Amino acid sequence: MLSSNIDNKYICNRKIVIEIRFVSNFSIIDKRGQLLDSLLKLDNFKNKYGSMNMSRILAGNGSDEDSCTTTFAVYHNRISYISSKIDSVESFYSLFDKAYQIVLGIIGNIDVLRIGCRTLGTYTVKENDFNQILHKFIKAFPNNFFFDDFEPKDLCFQLQHDKGMYRIGPINKNDNFLAEEFSNSECKKHVGIAIDADNFITNSKEAINDKKLIKDVYLYALSVEKTLYERVSSLF
Repeated sequence: MLSSNIDNKYICNRKIVIEIRFVSNFSIIDKRGQLLDSLLKLDNFKNKYGSMNMSRILAGNGSDEDSCTTTFAVYHNRISYISSKIDSVESFYSLFDKAYQIVLGIIGNIDVLRIGCRTLGTYTVKENDFNQILHKFIKAFPNNFFFDDFEPKDLCFQLQHDKGMYRIGPINKNDNFLAEEFSNSECKKHVGIAIDADNFITNSKEAINDKKLIKDVYLYALSVEKTLYERVSSLF
């Protein structure tokens, strides 16, 4: 399973999101304090940041929300786990699993509607000149995709598929994608490629309450990310 992960030496910036959507459970509103107190006992969040308002509770690993590289949030109809500090495939999932078990232990079983995992990242390739990377992307498409009298400045390819979507393209040091998705001080500004892939399953055909399906979706998302990286990097 670990082979589904891209080699860390190629990863410059990365964020992974696991989101569980479920049938609204309004008892969560009355248990927000208990949920937050319990989440803040986990080693990653202990003595760190916690917040609660009318719509959610959130535990994070920083001194305030903006400084958090990992957050776990609970709403009345979804759970969102986001991290841009991923030490390993297993450690990332382990923290999610511990936090998820706390939630289930307090609110009971939930009726899951959708399990999703999104990977967003920027990566190095053999080429480090933005214009050359852009040129290689363009050459991968049929010539009649482009107008001769328009000089290409950038490119983003997006595809919707039966299990989600992905978008890929070259990235420059001042790219908006970096500013929007990796605005923290540890962001590496570089030339390379960017990948944004969202993969999910829903309960439209059968129940998806089995907890192991969450890890299945997570590992599948990593394998999609790796496949996209390998196919794009083969252009160079």
